[in-house]
Amino acid sequence: MSTEKGFRSPQNLDGYVIPPQSIRVLNIADAGFRDEKILAISVNATAGQIVAAKEQHFLGAGRLGYVLALGSPSMSDQWWFADGEKGTGMTETLMIFNPSDEQVSANVLILGLEDAVDPPATTLTIPAHDVVAFNTSALVGMPDGLHGAVISSQSGDNLVVERILTRPAGTSVVTSVVLGGQEGARSMRWSVPTSIKIALKDALVVLNTSSADALVTVFSVGPGGEEPVPGLIDITLVANGIISIDLLDDLALGRALEIVGTQNLLVERRLERTSTLGGRSGSLAIPG
Repeated sequence: MSTEKGFRSPQNLDGYVIPPQSIRVLNIADAGFRDEKILAISVNATAGQIVAAKEQHFLGAGRLGYVLALGSPSMSDQWWFADGEKGTGMTETLMIFNPSDEQVSANVLILGLEDAVDPPATTLTIPAHDVVAFNTSALVGMPDGLHGAVISSQSGDNLVVERILTRPAGTSVVTSVVLGGQEGARSMRWSVPTSIKIALKDALVVLNTSSADALVTVFSVGPGGEEPVPGLIDITLVANGIISIDLLDDLALGRALEIVGTQNLLVERRLERTSTLGGRSGSLAIPG
């Protein structure tokens, strides 16, 4: 467990037995980590294989949201994000976790900005078994608006990175958390198995992760196979550029979607929450 005060390895969680084909729930607060402002967790199986996920409620400190998400099964030297944003009432924090035994230097580079804007960048030191919370608005020259990002280690596969993004939602705010896409997750094809049923603007955010311009097409998958969605054919996306895509045509609603590019892409979804909660939640589409 990595906290604001340093690394801790609680003995009450060592040797925790999980029977075959079963689920066990750990209450981290009851395990001695209540009211931790920063907390990153490594779960290591001494035998067999496991899947670990987290259930997290953000309440207070300017955040409001609920997250149920899988953890990362591995570390990586690169972590990519498409749907970052800076603006009034918005807060974007990159949680950069180093589970390894060695200190890591991590480069943070902002992508998807206008050609006239030099990409803001910085290098951070991430101590062993520690997590650094980095607010992207602290970058010099960071403009308002949509942007992508890539966080790169200078020394190999030794990082795990999540993005916490809080945006205004009516009279309140909504906080979403997305685990980044690893280096191997960049793909020329992304799948959305469950699409929205009601027309939605800015439903997809696509980042061109290559140094060459790309063409992007959204296909609807029906009984007859793939069919391009009108108005979403051969969309030009400049090198390292970013676009948001509206899903308004009936062909894009209630069907699985395929987002296909001529270069490697990263695709995030912006999904509406319930009518009572408001705002959007974020998630990666599925690469490959």
